[in-house]
Order: sequence, then C-alpha cells, then structure tokens
Amino acid sequence: MWRPDDQQLLERLEERTLMRALWRRMSHGAPPPSERAAGLVHLLRQTDEGARACERALDGEIELLVTLVRPASYVGLRPPLVHHLALWHHAVARTLPPHARGEAEEAWLQALGAWAALASESAYLRGLAEAVVADALPAAERDAVAVDGARRLLAELEERALEGAGALDDVTAISLSVFARVPEALARVEAPPATLASEAVRRRRHLVDATMRPVHEALTEAQARTEPGEAHLAALAAAVRVWRFTSHDLELERFVVDQATPMAWELYGHKQWSMLRRLDATIAPAVDALAERVGRDPDLFAYASRVAQMLV
Repeated sequence: MWRPDDQQLLERLEERTLMRALWRRMSHGAPPPSERAAGLVHLLRQTDEGARACERALDGEIELLVTLVRPASYVGLRPPLVHHLALWHHAVARTLPPHARGEAEEAWLQALGAWAALASESAYLRGLAEAVVADALPAAERDAVAVDGARRLLAELEERALEGAGALDDVTAISLSVFARVPEALARVEAPPATLASEAVRRRRHLVDATMRPVHEALTEAQARTEPGEAHLAALAAAVRVWRFTSHDLELERFVVDQATPMAWELYGHKQWSMLRRLDATIAPAVDALAERVGRDPDLFAYASRVAQMLV
C-alpha cells in the first residue's frame, strides 16, 4: 500500500535529485552544496509554474526550472523562497570559474537582488535571527545581522577582487561590472535599502583605484626623470589599458587628460614631434571618449579646454 509517508519520501528524493541537476547546470559541475539546498526546489514546487517546471526537469528538460530560479523580479515572492534564492545564487557566484563571466555576473546580481529584497522582510528576518542566535546577541544586533546580507555581499565582492586588481584579472573584471550593474539588481526589488547603490559606487571607486596603483607607481618613477620619454608613454599606455578594463571609467579619462596635457606641452616645446605623435595615438581613445561626454554633459564643461588641446 502506497502511504502518504511514501509519497513525501519520494518527493524529497526527487527534490534532491533536481537540486543536484540544477546545481550542475548552473555551477559548471562544481561539487553540490548541502542537501538542505533542496529546500529551494521544494518551495518552487509549491507553485503551479514551479510544479510544471519540476515535472519537466524530472523528464530531463531543466531550462524552465533554471528560468524560475532567475526571477526578473523579487516583488511578491514569499520570504522563505527569496532567502533560498539568495543563498543559492550566492553559492553559485562563489563557485563559478572566472572565465564564465556572464553567468558569474548574473549570479552575483541575483544574489544581491534577493538579499536586498529580503532586507524589507523584517518579521521573517527577526524570527530567523532569533532562531539561529537566540539570546547570544542583543536584539538590535540580531536585526542588523539579519538585514545586512546585501552589504556583506558587496564587501565580499570587493575583497575577492582586490588581490588581483593590479593584474587586471577576471575576478576583478567581474566585480567591477557587478558594482556598475547594481541598479539592475535593485530594480528587481520593491523597496531596496537606501544606501546600497551609493555603497556600490564607493566600493567600485576603491577597486578602480586599486587597479591604478601600478600606473601611479610607474608615473612617479617616470616623473623623477628630467623630461618626458618612453617611461611616461608606457605609464600612460598602462592607464589607457586600465581605462578599457574598467569599461571606460570617467575618472580615468580625466586622469589621462590631466597627466598628458603638461607632457604634451613639454614635448611641443622641445619639438619632439615623433614622441608627441605617439603620445596622441596612445591616449586618443580615452580623450575621444571624454570629448563625447563633454559634448553631452554640461557638468563636464570644465574639461572642454583641456580636451580641445589634446584634439588639436
């Protein structure tokens, strides 16, 4: 006789099977997480669309389930499901290899969106924190720990990237892109924490500064010499590489123009035409980009004369 307990056991086994298949699909075959992660499939299965997706996944068609795990909006989702999605995408993001850049960025953004959505679920979070830490922390600290998932994620993104920032590695590229795309993640949330967007801007600025440290060191060494030469040119070429790496950061465009202007005038004064042409060719992409910005944004008008000098 098939009992209710047998049905429940079958469903749990199916959910674990689906969780492992979903993990393989999204993590590029990394070792699976704890079986507790099957709770995500269990919660999805409680909706009509989720139940259909699970049935198709059991038949080998998992893409609908993948789509449900990447919601376009977190508005209206139950807090336990949002919590499971936050944990799932955070785990996927940490696991994906750096060369899977598009998927890694999406995982970080989904995790951030889920944590940001969860921050407004104060009753759920308070109950969760009390269940986990009980009286080990004062009530105010329990609340802070519970709602701080999104900020901890931003801090983790920056910390992961800082080690390879000077080498312009893939991990740094992913973090820079995610920081720039934080508004996309927050647009999926009804009431995101007010300071998250500004914190992402601040952490991205810090990371860009870290990518520029080797350039600053090279420029300092070059400027110790009597007149502009190969070392100056190499340092500015490195600055332009960082500018490209950061997806055309405005502050780096300003930096390139500020550093190149006195060098160009000195080369002009010494009639070093060949070096001047090489300088112009080296910095042209960043200067052209800044010129376009100046034409669109009146707030950048102060740079118009310097850009014009570089374009002459």
